[in-house]
Amino acid sequence: MTTQTMTIDHPTRGWLKWVAVAAPLAILTFLSGSGAPLGGFWAPSPDAQAMIASATSFQVLAFMGVKLFEALAFGTGIAFLLFGYGTTRAVSPAFGRVVHLAIAWLLFSWWIHDSLHLHYEGGSANALLAIEYGFHVSLMFVGGILAVFFAKVVGKRA
Repeated sequence: MTTQTMTIDHPTRGWLKWVAVAAPLAILTFLSGSGAPLGGFWAPSPDAQAMIASATSFQVLAFMGVKLFEALAFGTGIAFLLFGYGTTRAVSPAFGRVVHLAIAWLLFSWWIHDSLHLHYEGGSANALLAIEYGFHVSLMFVGGILAVFFAKVVGKRA
């Protein structure tokens, strides 16, 4: 007679580490964005401050909603950076690392991107170009990486 060891898989335990990283980072990110209580290091430009001062109550809440989604995406992106590589490697050993980094960037870059826009609003063309190329073009590049990855993964299964 053989004895079998039965293991109980707790899939929710894997998510606890994600939440333990993402939730505090999201809160900290929300509080330290451009114009937030802890975000003085990239305070909104005078032009952005004037725009914010003239915003209606609804617009202020709508901007706060965007900031909340950016904060959640930032926390999730960092958690994915820390814990997501195993999944991307399991799906595609050849593309696992580049896809891992692409997904993380796609998630966590929005908070930095938006805060820099508010910080440099109405500033120099060079600052705006740096933001546009650093974020917009890199996100287009990341979209291309993910499209190729998707096509290769689906192509293997078809």
